[in-house]
Amino acid sequence: NLTVPKGNPQTREFDITAGSFGNAVIGAQISSPEMSATDGVQQRVKILPFGRVVTDSVAGDGAASFTLKDRPNLSQTFGELTIQLEPSLAGNLIKSLDGLIDYPYGCTEQTMSRFLPSILVGQAVKKLGIAPPPRLKELPKIVRDSLTRLDQMRHYDGGWGWWQYDDSEPFMTALVLDGLARAKDAGYDVSVANPKAAADWAIKYLTTKQEISDRDRVYLIYAALKWGKKDAAKLLSTVDLRDRTITVDRKPVLRPQSTELALAALAFDQAGQAAKANQMITRLIERANLGGEIASWSDEEGSWGQEPTALALVALERIRPEDQIIPKVVRYLMRQRQGNQWSSTRDTAYSLIGLSAYLERTRELSTRSEATVTLNGAPVATVPLNPTQLVDPRRTLSITRAKLPKGPLRVGISTKGAGRTYFSVQLRSLVTDADLKPESTDPGFAVSRDYYRMEVRRMENGEQKLVPSIKPVTDYKSGDLVRVVLTIKSDRPREFVMVDEPTPSACRVTERDDLAEGEEWSWWWSRTVIMDDHLAFFARHLPKGESKITYNMRAEQIGKVRALPTSVRNMYDPGRWASGAAATIEVNR
Repeated sequence: NLTVPKGNPQTREFDITAGSFGNAVIGAQISSPEMSATDGVQQRVKILPFGRVVTDSVAGDGAASFTLKDRPNLSQTFGELTIQLEPSLAGNLIKSLDGLIDYPYGCTEQTMSRFLPSILVGQAVKKLGIAPPPRLKELPKIVRDSLTRLDQMRHYDGGWGWWQYDDSEPFMTALVLDGLARAKDAGYDVSVANPKAAADWAIKYLTTKQEISDRDRVYLIYAALKWGKKDAAKLLSTVDLRDRTITVDRKPVLRPQSTELALAALAFDQAGQAAKANQMITRLIERANLGGEIASWSDEEGSWGQEPTALALVALERIRPEDQIIPKVVRYLMRQRQGNQWSSTRDTAYSLIGLSAYLERTRELSTRSEATVTLNGAPVATVPLNPTQLVDPRRTLSITRAKLPKGPLRVGISTKGAGRTYFSVQLRSLVTDADLKPESTDPGFAVSRDYYRMEVRRMENGEQKLVPSIKPVTDYKSGDLVRVVLTIKSDRPREFVMVDEPTPSACRVTERDDLAEGEEWSWWWSRTVIMDDHLAFFARHLPKGESKITYNMRAEQIGKVRALPTSVRNMYDPGRWASGAAATIEVNR
């Protein structure tokens, strides 16, 4: 029972120990019989597991048998095995949109990758005569919100960068202009994003800047041509498309790269030079890695994941759609999926652009079939596959870690009937070492984190200032201000770097992630995003050597908590990463 005098708020505190991971529901109700009044509140709190989440993926089409290896120190309660089956490309592409639409960050590239593939996949599904799934009904809002955000992120000079506060650059501006032109061709009004100003910026940049890679140059020329800048065709002669070998990091590299050939083919085609466009396609095909029923292009400088292969498919579908290599490219891309995505938002978007064009042209809807899934030889389910039904919950099989047998998992997929069977298998696990130590895929790449208490200290001139403690501190009193220092070490320059920094649950970040009116961005990184349980820092360029990121938080809730490790990686090359150590923080009264 609690007595609350008029005008005198009362507070009651309860200590709660988090149970298992998942969503904890905390509810409170209050009633006053004297006033016949009631009130209540309910809140969901996300409880994160302590450990490193790891994912193993396999994808393909047709019958298959493969083994997912076991790992040491795995949680026996966290994670799941997810098996997704689809009878046609259409269902796969619809599922791939979910990850792009729901991606939590909104840089220029991710904004484009959210709405453009949705438009193109929606078009392809409509031409197949299939009722669109519920997610595509959100398309008008997705397009409207994305165009508004692009308008906000456009720089004063008319171009775009990776984020709002960095410099305009050719690749990002070309990416947006390309996407806006495709959206316009699909019938959308994109004028709010002011593509004409960006096309003007493109021409000015191409004619005044000397330091620009051939890939960015040809992509920007192509984008400018799509927006009616016919003089840009003359600039194609400034792109070096001769076969030659150059040295990069002491290694011989063949030029032009496949992405340059694909983009050059698109640019010549846009310029009305069909013969040269076909020449580029022929050279592109000569660079392909052929392997029986699949075809692909190798990783390249400045392109990550499946970008080279996806861009090649876009060019092939545009210029030589009947070429026999295209089904092999499609089959390769479908085998490289990681769940419903590829490596990143960028190569997922490029893949969906090419695959939706293939789907729209071929109208791939095969006959019905069924697939049987086994696990370690035991049947899991037999699933009917009807290609005219885009969404069928029976096609997604999920088994929690607690119900999975221990040790390696042998997955078998058999098919019956003449129809296609695309599959995607993903095993999500949690490595639960008692002490998560630093790890890295690259010996020259590392990140560390230190916490300092902010203290009042008298300077030599007698002035008192609030400064960090001399040594790192991990125990605080409630109310203490904490300075966090992240140190990133790299043996070479890197691009598109994302730093993920978990927030200790006893603390509250006191920074702002948006500038106030009149403020200017003064940090070396490009953007800060503050979420409920972590911060994300984005750097367009990470220099060689040591770089530091600092931010402030306040110790508030009493108790001892563990903070998950800081991690750093290329946003578009998630296979290369570094992770720091976990930390323990104690807050007292």
